[in-house]
Amino acid sequence: MIVVSDVRIPLGAGEDDAVGAACARLHIRESAVADHRLRRMSYDARHREVTAVCSVLLTLRDAREEARL
Repeated sequence: MIVVSDVRIPLGAGEDDAVGAACARLHIRESAVADHRLRRMSYDARHREVTAVCSVLLTLRDAREEARL
């Protein structure tokens, strides 16, 4: 299991958007993910635009790829 923290998504975006952003950060395809969960979600209103900040747990289909990351 991989924890990707500080994933920023637009306010009102869904869990799939958070998973997509986490995959983009790791440079992997979403199809490589076997399972995912949102670990934590908070909101950042310090800047002009309010964003959701998430921690996403990912389990990949290939254990070797997961170990590489």
